Amino acid sequence: MREEYTMKTYTRLFCTTLIVALLVGCGSMGSTNRSDDADFNRNKVQVNGLAEYLQTLPKIRVRGNGSSYQVYNSMATSISQDTRVLFVVNGVQMGRSYDRAISSLNRNDYVEVKFLRMSRATLLYGEAGRNGVLQIDTASG
Repeated sequence: MREEYTMKTYTRLFCTTLIVALLVGCGSMGSTNRSDDADFNRNKVQVNGLAEYLQTLPKIRVRGNGSSYQVYNSMATSISQDTRVLFVVNGVQMGRSYDRAISSLNRNDYVEVKFLRMSRATLLYGEAGRNGVLQIDTASG
């Protein structure tokens, strides 16, 4: 009986330690390694100039013209899969279409833009965030 109690205690202690280690590890993602997985460039930008602003961000490629843009994470490479970033506007996933994301915004408003790179984006948004996520928040959102 005493041996069973000891084994349960050690198992509980091990599981608690493992859970704490996982939580601490996941909680610190992005904050300790700025080059791999950082949240960066959280700036206020007018919607009309968003495509031009995105072109200034490191590791972001913007293709297209005034009527249609496609935004890619230049670090994501694949021959067979789409490497466009996921757009999230005010917490709602809008897909990989820049035009769809922008159409939900007032073109004269200012928005706050935050880019999440691949591993942190995947942690928060699952498979949809595998190429990175552009979070766009409005003041009214």
